[in-house]
Amino acid sequence: MKRFLMGPITFGSSNPVILWQVDNVRLNPGVERLVQGAQTVDVAFAGAIKQAPMLSFDTPAISRIAAAIDLYGTTFDQVNIYFRQLQHGGSVQSGSKHTKLTLYSTLGLIRRISASQFSEATASVEIHASYDGTNLPLAITANQSLPAYTAADIEKFTVGPASLDGTDIDNIQSLDLDTGITLESNGQDGGEYVRFLAVREARPSITATSYNVDELSTIGVGGGSFDDAIFFLRGLTNTGAPAADTTAGHVKLTATESHVTISDLGDTATINVQPVWDGTNDSVLIETGKAIPVA
Repeated sequence: MKRFLMGPITFGSSNPVILWQVDNVRLNPGVERLVQGAQTVDVAFAGAIKQAPMLSFDTPAISRIAAAIDLYGTTFDQVNIYFRQLQHGGSVQSGSKHTKLTLYSTLGLIRRISASQFSEATASVEIHASYDGTNLPLAITANQSLPAYTAADIEKFTVGPASLDGTDIDNIQSLDLDTGITLESNGQDGGEYVRFLAVREARPSITATSYNVDELSTIGVGGGSFDDAIFFLRGLTNTGAPAADTTAGHVKLTATESHVTISDLGDTATINVQPVWDGTNDSVLIETGKAIPVA
């Protein structure tokens, strides 16, 4: 018998981004079918009406995925998902013994970035495929070699500090960025496959919690308008401690213009940030390799 395990995911056919840190990987071929009777007890018709393959996964490699996919999505000519074949009585086989699934003409979306104290941060990602007129949206190929593994690419993050208009928000316990993307997915002429993918709308929101209930005095009981609502994800060091503030290894989330409220105040304060587009910058700017300002 054969046994396979999940392997890396690569983005793009030219100089691909290789992502080994993937969890909760699910590839749905996305086949929708019509099933109907014809005044009979049994099924009289069953056939495909639509196919829209979608890959979803989580990753702790926030910096690498944010560099590959921006807030409003990024297109890739292909995305490859590798399945590693195990050796009976051994470990992962070497050579061209593995299987590759390829999604073509894709749109990649970051759906959510979440972090909490004493836990690793994760990004939730979707990859949607379409028919490009030549390649079907999904293909499978056996007898493949795995991409090269680079130990230096392994990374992890956790929750970090925050500020509003330069005023520190202390004691951050959790952070959640919801990109709020609505996907436009269309076909044509009665064909089975999706032919067009786009971001129809993006309404990102940021929610954070803090043990410091004094935050209400900064934000105000009725909320307020703030420039540069900034939240950090602190980088973790492989074989070491969490990275120091001055180390340029953190991820920075910035809402350059936003309305901020506190939605719940008990043992913790829940802070809600609604970014507003300023006409120039992304509603939420995601930057990697940043240092945390020291007060």
